[in-house]
Amino acid sequence: MENIENTQHGEKDTGLEKVIFQEKVRALYKALPSSVFATIIIAAVMVSVLWRVIDQFFLVIWFSVIATVNIVRFILYKYYSRRVKDKNQTVFWDKMFYILLILTAASWSCVSIWLLPDDQSIYHYFPTLILIGISAGAVTSLSFSMRNITTYTLLLLLPLFIIEISIGTFISYSVALLTFVLTIFSLSSAKRINQTIIENITLHYDSASHRDELVESRNTALAANSAKTNFISMISHELRTPLNGILGFAQLLKMSDQPSLNAEQDDQVNGIFDSGHHLLSLIEELLDLSKIESHKLNVTIIDVSLANIVSESIAILNPVAAGYNIKISNNVENIYLVKADEKRLKQVLINLISNAIKYNHENGKVTIDVSKIDNNMIRVSVSDNGDGLTEEQQKELFKPFTRYNDTKEGIGLGLYITQNLVELMQGNIGVKSKFNEGSTFWFELPLAEENE
Repeated sequence: MENIENTQHGEKDTGLEKVIFQEKVRALYKALPSSVFATIIIAAVMVSVLWRVIDQFFLVIWFSVIATVNIVRFILYKYYSRRVKDKNQTVFWDKMFYILLILTAASWSCVSIWLLPDDQSIYHYFPTLILIGISAGAVTSLSFSMRNITTYTLLLLLPLFIIEISIGTFISYSVALLTFVLTIFSLSSAKRINQTIIENITLHYDSASHRDELVESRNTALAANSAKTNFISMISHELRTPLNGILGFAQLLKMSDQPSLNAEQDDQVNGIFDSGHHLLSLIEELLDLSKIESHKLNVTIIDVSLANIVSESIAILNPVAAGYNIKISNNVENIYLVKADEKRLKQVLINLISNAIKYNHENGKVTIDVSKIDNNMIRVSVSDNGDGLTEEQQKELFKPFTRYNDTKEGIGLGLYITQNLVELMQGNIGVKSKFNEGSTFWFELPLAEENE
């Protein structure tokens, strides 16, 4: 395990070093056009200033050389721009940049060796200032590579330093000292900038790596979730077919009168019916879950009588409520028309009312109320006087497979499916509950136009 981790760490370091190198080269080339333009302009200005002081032939030769070198640098930049995506050629582009940089620095060093006016002339210090200024300006554009900035600065300023020392005057010593201090300062500044650049590239690389890992994890999770959804859908369909057969045979047994069932057998067949229908309801929930997660659950929105749907839902659940000695109170008297899917609206109500029965106290009460709210919506509330819910439980309520009482039937999908159905019908759903004081689940749906 340790060897594997070390290998992975080594691969990461190698990848990071490669990225840092590529980014440095890219940054050097990015700054190249402005550097080329500035070099040619500064060289032209210096030639114009020294035109009557230095042999014009040497000036023309020098300017031609430095201009040619920088034009070649610009051409190199254009070729690089076209092939920048080829990461395998980075070493080649780095070498070419370095070679032409050396030629540019050597051209400038010729100023100190051959083109520097006599130290008694005021023109002597103009090229000196030019060389010092160029070396200072190079810090920002060449600090991506310490090799490049070090080579460029030394080739530029070392000949000037030697020439000024050799002149032997107070002013020349002062210029030499200034050149030396500037060289040290430029290189130390370049080192700090280089470290900052490396840190920024490293942070960006780590961020990109984490982003890629998150994307990969997300894709894996989506693939797993899709596989789970497909499996649930497939297994639910496969289970429903034989289950319908079992219920059908149970129905035939119940209807058979040759011979007729005795009381014990009749109870056993009823047990098959009850268990079968319960299992069928769980399978239907799983099918709805798979449709929700695959975004294939569709609704047909029409104008629906809320009072009729509430009455039909209560009629279905009255036998269940009677088994718990629970009374269902229907306060929906106004005939409101809502925009909803009739089948799915009944499913929502049955889910909420059955939960209110299931989690209520024996001899308790379930109340269904309706109220119109300001924004042309209708709110239906289903209340019970059961144990209620804690704040922590309310936060987790509408998540799939969430259950708070293992003694109750179900797999924790009812409220999750109910929420999705309400939202598909352009509504909202929520809960108000206090522990030991009961709960009120409510949902809102748009009113039909003729009610507005």
